[in-house]
Amino acid sequence: MNLVKFYLLLLLIALLNACSSTYYEASRNGCLGPAANYYTQDAINFNERTKTYQYQSPLVFVKIFKSMFGKQLELEDRCKHTKILTKALNDPNDLQSYSWENKKLQTFGKVKILKTKPRPQSFNGEVCRDYISFIGIKDKVKKYGFRACNYRLSLFDGAPVNSQGFTIPPLSNFGGWEFYNLNLFG
Repeated sequence: MNLVKFYLLLLLIALLNACSSTYYEASRNGCLGPAANYYTQDAINFNERTKTYQYQSPLVFVKIFKSMFGKQLELEDRCKHTKILTKALNDPNDLQSYSWENKKLQTFGKVKILKTKPRPQSFNGEVCRDYISFIGIKDKVKKYGFRACNYRLSLFDGAPVNSQGFTIPPLSNFGGWEFYNLNLFG
């Protein structure tokens, strides 16, 4: 029985290592678009949000397993998606769409900017932009909503908070933007 547990532990360690190395490569190459790395970033962010709770939620394990076994993009496609996301965020127009496609792997992505919200009482062009990312892998399409802000959100700016009253950290930071899951803003 102990030998079976040992092999299961080794298998789990190998799987976690494989997942973390993919995310690490995306991070190292600056390919951290939230939709392109959603499952991993969601698991990390959920753990950050709930670490102050008296008891850690078992949902964190579900999120970790999703990040290990869910269909995710290859590094090349993560970079393509991050590149069009950066282009979309830097375009001042709302309701614009940007897309990419990889016919070889049967993957595609699209980013649509919904609206821009200027920071109250700001004169340096600080904004938050709500957008939707679509990720298609073979015949499955996933849709994710995000808010990207080019400044650090505080409680005064409407930063999302957890049930303990602590500010929820962003899913990721890159290119001068902080990314939050849109459904945290009600």
